[in-house]
Amino acid sequence: MKKWAVAALCASLTAAGGWALAKNTDAITLIVNGNKVETDVAPQIINGRVMVPVRAVSEAIGAEVTWDSEQKSVIVRKPEGPKPIARLPLDQTTLYALKEKDGQYAPLLVEHKGQFKLVDWKNVTNPTYAPKIDSRDLTGDGKNELIIILTTGYGTGALTQDIHVLQPDTFEERRVPDPVETVKQNVTSKVAREQVEISIGGKTTVITANKIPAAPSTWFSSVGFGGIVTYETQGNTLLARVPAQLSPAHFLGHFHITYQFVQDQFQVTSIEFVQD
Repeated sequence: MKKWAVAALCASLTAAGGWALAKNTDAITLIVNGNKVETDVAPQIINGRVMVPVRAVSEAIGAEVTWDSEQKSVIVRKPEGPKPIARLPLDQTTLYALKEKDGQYAPLLVEHKGQFKLVDWKNVTNPTYAPKIDSRDLTGDGKNELIIILTTGYGTGALTQDIHVLQPDTFEERRVPDPVETVKQNVTSKVAREQVEISIGGKTTVITANKIPAAPSTWFSSVGFGGIVTYETQGNTLLARVPAQLSPAHFLGHFHITYQFVQDQFQVTSIEFVQD
């Protein structure tokens, strides 16, 4: 059963694609949708019945085959077509999911004006966090880029996004520096019982304990960040926001990171702390 299926099982697959057997004096040839299919075990006639490997037929018509050892069953499943998960109609752009597994869509397919690009991206399946597509001139060349913001994870005190900026005519991606790494490289913090200090370059923000609702006993030893990362556009400017977390339930504010396209790449032009 694991290796073979009778002709009746294979016949049930013909709704998705036709198959036939061509017999010559030496061997039986398996033909699916007009194409010869090579199999690891040749088709055979046993007790007057044609026996063919179910995996070979199924995969030839684009179906997935799995073996359930507990139920001792061969499971054949024909995947659905690409699923649209985000659209920008005025720009003729659609983002499709090709597979869904463990609460994630991956990989994805970008369509722009009839052209397609397969990308190794992912987005959570929760419709609340559906991808966002925008079209703006972020590079200053007079042409709009495609901006696709994906949510890769969410939960209590967590929300992470990825951003992809594409040249629509070629699908070439313009990389955006990681905002979490930017904060790591440019921000220092000092947590004391009386106050919290956050320094960026030569500028230090001091927040005294009486202005922080969370009890000092719940404070981290240093300001945390990275659990939440979001992106947005303002006009033709790209921004990232990374909250500054002092305790499991309290955020002091946000690090605002501004990007500009300089010397053929996106660069961080400013990072500032904005207190809540």
